[in-house]
Amino acid sequence: MRWLIILLALFITHCNKENKKDLPQVTEGVSITEYTCPMHPQIRRNEPGKCPICGMDLMPVKKEETSFTATSPAESILSGMKTDKFSKIKKGEIISAYGKIEVPEDNKIKIPAHFNSRILEVFVKRKGETVKKGQVIATLYSEELPSLQKSLQVALKNSDKDSTLYLSLKKLLKDKYGLHEEFIKKMETSPSPIYTHQLTAPVDGVITAINVQKGDHASMETVVCEIADLSRVLATVYLYEDEIVDIQKGINVVVSPSAGKALRFTGRVREILKELDEKGRVVKVIIELQNRGLRLLPEMPVIVQIQKQEREIWAVPVSALLWAGNTSYLYVKKDGRFELRRVITGKNCDNYIEIISGISPGEEFVSDGAYLLDAYNQLKGNPNFVEELGSKTDGEMMHESGKSHHHHHH
Repeated sequence: MRWLIILLALFITHCNKENKKDLPQVTEGVSITEYTCPMHPQIRRNEPGKCPICGMDLMPVKKEETSFTATSPAESILSGMKTDKFSKIKKGEIISAYGKIEVPEDNKIKIPAHFNSRILEVFVKRKGETVKKGQVIATLYSEELPSLQKSLQVALKNSDKDSTLYLSLKKLLKDKYGLHEEFIKKMETSPSPIYTHQLTAPVDGVITAINVQKGDHASMETVVCEIADLSRVLATVYLYEDEIVDIQKGINVVVSPSAGKALRFTGRVREILKELDEKGRVVKVIIELQNRGLRLLPEMPVIVQIQKQEREIWAVPVSALLWAGNTSYLYVKKDGRFELRRVITGKNCDNYIEIISGISPGEEFVSDGAYLLDAYNQLKGNPNFVEELGSKTDGEMMHESGKSHHHHHH
């Protein structure tokens, strides 16, 4: 059991000590060969085996070759240990949740027929199809086109291109009938009457509705189809009320498609709406995103990561804690020696763990290598981590840590 805890501690520290030169080295040993891990030179064993950190086979090294010296095995162990003063650190929690992509209503562009006409052909086949700006969506046949064409040609014949009559007619064709510059030019110059007109996509986007089919009759108001401008999309995600405490409108968010986590899009929180759900109070968070490359499509599942505002918390590095079951302990310096102190932990923030009670501000604690101190205690014959726990009741441990000032924060 005690080796299990040491292994856990080794695992927790992620081994940031590969490059330390003052690593423990026992020089009084008799054996000539030792075994060490090529990746984790701090691991030294007298017999072959596997590295407890990465599982690689240990390699033999001759003792003479090592440049590490130490006055005693116990002291050399402690050279790999770091201490710190207990203080506040700035940390922002990251919340991850699943959401989906939606298109803002004001980004859906309705494409009207503009003329009393018959639909000759529809070139988009289904919802969800992507279209490029200028792409032909449908062809219409209308009896109204030739009369407009005639008016335009008469206006040009009787005045020049700068005349009010001509300009106002051209403006009408663009605004009311949705005709493009090139088509208007064609109407001006074509000797024969024009009856057909192509509807084109005004933006790059995705078809969200197709309301007509080939052969249908359309009026001026008939909406042929609807295109969503995808340059800007929304991600919606549902969170519980307690998760949104520090989340405000305008904060930045990272969104990635569930299927392609390597793609990262930055957005910001546009709205926070409270809703009731059968499980209790939930909050709908709406995030606005610039959709570069139009990679995010409607209904696509995404992972949303919200970086909460940084706040100051009393916390220690994960590597400082020793765990026994669900209980956590720190080595805290007291009267020149380190004592094992039970602490109550709070939130987990990015390699740090919040400490709610058990240690006072300014007290010195072992921030890295607590398991080394444990091994040192064992070498010195002092009660070490597990034995100390075994010999004390929880009440005593709590009483000891209770001596320290309990601090709380909001």
